[in-house]
Amino acid sequence: MPRSEMNGSDNCDREPILSEYTENGSIQDTNKEASSDSITAVYARRWYMVMMFSLLSFMQSAVWNTWGPVADTAQAVYGWSDFQVGMFGSIANIAFVFTAFPAAWVMDVVGLRTGVVGCSILVVIATGIRCIPMSNSMFTWVANISSILNGIAGTVPFSGPPTISALWFPMEERTTATAIAAIFSYVGSATGFIVGPLVVKEYFYFPQLNKSESINQSSVHDLLSDNQNNLTDPFHIQSQKHDIQNLMYIGTCNVR
Repeated sequence: MPRSEMNGSDNCDREPILSEYTENGSIQDTNKEASSDSITAVYARRWYMVMMFSLLSFMQSAVWNTWGPVADTAQAVYGWSDFQVGMFGSIANIAFVFTAFPAAWVMDVVGLRTGVVGCSILVVIATGIRCIPMSNSMFTWVANISSILNGIAGTVPFSGPPTISALWFPMEERTTATAIAAIFSYVGSATGFIVGPLVVKEYFYFPQLNKSESINQSSVHDLLSDNQNNLTDPFHIQSQKHDIQNLMYIGTCNVR
């Protein structure tokens, strides 16, 4: 396609859908006024800004996905049920739903910087309180509070990408900037499935069988019994709790 036709197509895409009319009914040309009002000052640090926002989104999503990948070990250490482990993610989403619109109002009225700073503070508090030594029953309450705070902090990474691209990027770069800021949230959730199992080890073992050997019902029962003993063994419980504490420390250090 000739360059002149491509430029004409781009201009048509950027024209307003509805035209303005004068008092006598004639169409008013607003392209010149709109172009002058929509000019965005371009700075080289705009990519630094979007990367900082993306990293915040990355960490918030990684903290949200803390307990799912290590659910079996957390249940053995703290005595949680499947419902309790699932509620950590659900309660964060519930907190997000109730605070999404107020957070959007803050970004519109007060400014994006205030929303990002507030989100960062909430994520730091949510990860920091989990590093405090305490009993298992108290840690259960703290983990719930942490999930609520992190869910509230997720309102800015969720709704902020279009805002940061509109404030810092020219029109032809806004789609790319929005995509970069939005995708890091999913990358953070995916990273939780990698980091969690690497740091928190599960004390299960599966023996290597020869081709001539077969698995019968009694051998399966013995294997499950041995693994259950591993889960309830005090030494293994303490080792697993130490691994979970290391995971909490890693999350806090990365956020800061």
